[in-house]
Amino acid sequence: MNVLQNQAFQINSDVLKYIKEKETEFIDNGYLLPKYISCMNRANLYNEIRDCHLVDTDTFQKVGGISELTNQLTKQVQRARYERCMLMLAKAYEGYKIYLPAFLDFGGRIYRCGLLHFHERDLSRSLINFAFSNPGYSAKREEVEEALLYHYKSYPSLEDANIDFNEVRAEAQKQGRDEFLQIAREAWHPFQFIATEIALVLEKWEGFLVTKDASASAFQIMSYFLLDEDMAKSTNLLPSKDNKIQDIYTNILSELKDYLVRELGNNSLSLIVIRRMDRKLVKSIFMPMIYGKTLMSTSSDIHKTLSQHINFKDSYILASLCFTFWKEKYKSMDSLTSLIRNIGWFAAARGVPVYYGVPYFRTSQDYMKSDVVKITVYDRNKKRRQISLRVNTDNRDLRKTEVSTFINFIHQKDAYIVMLVVEKMLIEGGPIYTVHDNFLTTPHYSRKLPSLYGDAILALGSPLAIINDMIYANLVRNADGFSPGGLERVIPIGELESYLENNMPDGISKKMEATWRLRMKALLLSYEGYVSSISGVSQDYEGHLEMWLDFGDKYLERVEKTTIVNTKHPTLILASMDLNPPPLGAEVRLLSLAIVHMLYLHAYPSLPSSGYAKFTIGFDLEKPDVTVTAGHAIRLYGDDGKLHPMSTVYGDIVSTLTKFAERYEESSIVRLTLRVYTVENKVGVKIPLRR
Repeated sequence: MNVLQNQAFQINSDVLKYIKEKETEFIDNGYLLPKYISCMNRANLYNEIRDCHLVDTDTFQKVGGISELTNQLTKQVQRARYERCMLMLAKAYEGYKIYLPAFLDFGGRIYRCGLLHFHERDLSRSLINFAFSNPGYSAKREEVEEALLYHYKSYPSLEDANIDFNEVRAEAQKQGRDEFLQIAREAWHPFQFIATEIALVLEKWEGFLVTKDASASAFQIMSYFLLDEDMAKSTNLLPSKDNKIQDIYTNILSELKDYLVRELGNNSLSLIVIRRMDRKLVKSIFMPMIYGKTLMSTSSDIHKTLSQHINFKDSYILASLCFTFWKEKYKSMDSLTSLIRNIGWFAAARGVPVYYGVPYFRTSQDYMKSDVVKITVYDRNKKRRQISLRVNTDNRDLRKTEVSTFINFIHQKDAYIVMLVVEKMLIEGGPIYTVHDNFLTTPHYSRKLPSLYGDAILALGSPLAIINDMIYANLVRNADGFSPGGLERVIPIGELESYLENNMPDGISKKMEATWRLRMKALLLSYEGYVSSISGVSQDYEGHLEMWLDFGDKYLERVEKTTIVNTKHPTLILASMDLNPPPLGAEVRLLSLAIVHMLYLHAYPSLPSSGYAKFTIGFDLEKPDVTVTAGHAIRLYGDDGKLHPMSTVYGDIVSTLTKFAERYEESSIVRLTLRVYTVENKVGVKIPLRR
């Protein structure tokens, strides 16, 4: 946090000067609102609009009612005041270094505070740069040009962006007007687009910043916990078939329209869905759904958006179909959300807080019910008035705890991932500032963010082990009659059932006891369903580990390039992988996945079904510039001549790297080298790698 708050910013004087010189054009083109709007008194707006309504009722009926016009004008006044405030602040701070404060919530997510929300909107983002000077950083024009393209529109690939934008620019040149302002009218981020154009014209982009959001981070984390490759591809965690940038909400919109038309048939409601349902509405439906949004709340949101075309009954029908579509598309997600929420309920029912943990910190959640207390006060006119206050009690709020547990579980994992990304970026030497999972950095370093973010997700470790840790922290720790085994296993259903049965609170009512047993059944079914979805055919931890390693293998195929070296020795396989950005020696899980990935690619396909083979792990360190061998050789075959299960090999790798990390945890690793030694010839029987 100290490093983030020590990141210096400065005002982009070139952009500020350009806006001041062409303020009239900015207002005429709709980029800025006139200054006089910011001076309006909002308290008098309603009375003035009402007076105008009495003078010209017919005109007002055409454009909307008094309330609608008042709301619209109020929003315009707020926008105008914000614009003038930002321009005044930029002028006041011009020439100074600016430091933005940041704070953590209880889950570890980073928030900004105060008036200086320069990282929040398009105008404010265009007005600041990093006060950044790095002699080792050589700015490249093509990196800034790439940022320009994506400020104009969200493209699926850089090739598509170049083709489309060249056509746009050619058309603008035919018009013969101010190219900056003309093209920017259609831009996704008009002010940042103009700021980038100015930087390119003046060739001044040292410290020029861009923002990068995680691609639907909650869905990315969900795809990891579910080991769902389709969802991971839709959120760009794994590469799609065409290697283009995906948007999960656009994909859902396309599939949802087909589903609704198929379910509703050929009628007027399905026609309205095709015409009126857009990405914004889909995002408002499905993003909160993974956090437990209710059917009735979703119906209200749909009706609010489509109220001019459908009634509430139709909105409810659409919401019901959206929920059904979601459960059919992501069946295993319901098991995971139900499991985590029930863990929270049981913790609160036992009278203890809900605990969440990541390697850096642990947090606790303890929601209490509140009672309404009425008190009497005297106002400024010395008149007695009665007001109501809500005061917390000692009774835990089971409903609020249940609903919020899954939200806070995902938020904490999200916060930890962001911390890892910031940590890695600081090692790279690049400037970084972040709010939640929105990162500010330069165009050069922004190219590293996707791989840093993906690496951080993989560094979470085995999804099942994380869920087991959540169960242990809230249902097992400090409880009677249960001695938990390791986290890296499938907890037997009978074991969980026995624990929940034996630790039912004493003296509870029959109604609460019945609820406890229903919840117990739901938790057991959810755990069983979740394990089934992430452990393959075998339904054990070996199967889960295999699925997880396979998921990590597909990710590493995207970001890492391996090299096989032809040696003169027929019994030696030599393979290496360049790691960029370089991980630390402490990142045991990520390095272990990379080693398994290399074994899958270069060792297992050529190993015989029986025999003898072992491998050593070598690391090239960045500082000091040395090559280190980690531990002793790891065997791939047992004493009986049969291949070890991958879980055994993976466990040996983790054990070896854990010992290596004790000495080299802060060392950056730039290359990984495997030497695989076999007794027989390298050409052998090809064996199946995955179920």
